[in-house]
Formats: sequence, structure tokens, C-alpha cells
Amino acid sequence: TELGPIDIWVNNAMTSVFSPIKQMTSEEFRRVTEVTYLGYVYGTLAALKRMLLRDRGVIVQVGSALAYRGIPLQAA
Repeated sequence: TELGPIDIWVNNAMTSVFSPIKQMTSEEFRRVTEVTYLGYVYGTLAALKRMLLRDRGVIVQVGSALAYRGIPLQAA
């Protein structure tokens, strides 16, 4: 590729909705899922496609403190 091989890929995609969960729309849930979860999935697959050809590379998945402790109005 133009920029050379991928040695390190960092997934750091996240979005949220500042709202009580019962007030969230299905569109908001879909957007959060697509960005936060599918962003990681598609990013990882894109990087792996190039890394596997070389049999090398590192993928870093950045997490969130929300995985361990909830924050008010950050339900999704």
C-alpha cells in the first residue's frame, strides 16, 4: 500500500447517548452498536486481512471504564 504495511492497529471507536435508557430510540441503540461494536469488528477484520499476509502485526483493543462501572445517563 501507499503507506506501507500495518504493524500495529489500534481500535478506539466509541459513541454513547446521554439519556435514560427508557428514553432512547431504536435508532440511537443502532448507532451506538454500529460505531462501538461493529467499528471494532470491521477495523479488526481490515487490519487482519493485511497482517495475515505477512504473518505479523499487533491489534490493540481500547476499552472503557464503562465496562466496569456505569455512569448515570450512559446506558448504551
